[in-house]
Amino acid sequence: MLKCHLMAYKFCAFLLLISCIACINPKIRHTASSGAFFHSMSIKFNYSDSQAKQNGRFHMRFDERNAKFILFNPLNHVALQLQVAGEKALLSRPGQKLYWRGDFSLLLDRLWGIELTVAELKEIILSGALPQAKIREKGMVVDLEHNPDSQVPQTIKIRQNHAELILKILKNETRPGNIILLERLPGYKKAELEGILDHD
Repeated sequence: MLKCHLMAYKFCAFLLLISCIACINPKIRHTASSGAFFHSMSIKFNYSDSQAKQNGRFHMRFDERNAKFILFNPLNHVALQLQVAGEKALLSRPGQKLYWRGDFSLLLDRLWGIELTVAELKEIILSGALPQAKIREKGMVVDLEHNPDSQVPQTIKIRQNHAELILKILKNETRPGNIILLERLPGYKKAELEGILDHD
């Protein structure tokens, strides 16, 4: 009889504890309820100019303020990592632990011969909105092939001077959260942009 009373007391205490916990204001942050989200894309690229050809793929994640890129080599290893805050880029080569800081448009021009800011590139990829003034000023030609279901760009072809860059969007998703950037790269050495891009 005493054992039954003891079990009933423990059960009542447990219910009281659950009730108290339910009244406590939770402190867990839910990024989805705050409306924060970022885009996650997988993109195949083909580049050619009068001297060379390149092809490969990269992952791109970005929100309203920040962006991250991961470029893979033909063996599917990470070749370069890039993060962009506004238009300020931090490029790194993990294999050699080298990094470079500078303007995103300078990097894109050196890498693929295309003069676009990261904001302009995001607009083209997301909605097909073209920076008409920039296109006229730089003598660029941009052709878009839209997804027939969603009407967002599926293939983007950009030509400037002797350079041609073709981007094919393989995956386009929206996820809850924000893009968080690293402020420092411990153990990495600063290098010139040419040294990072042309490093063997």
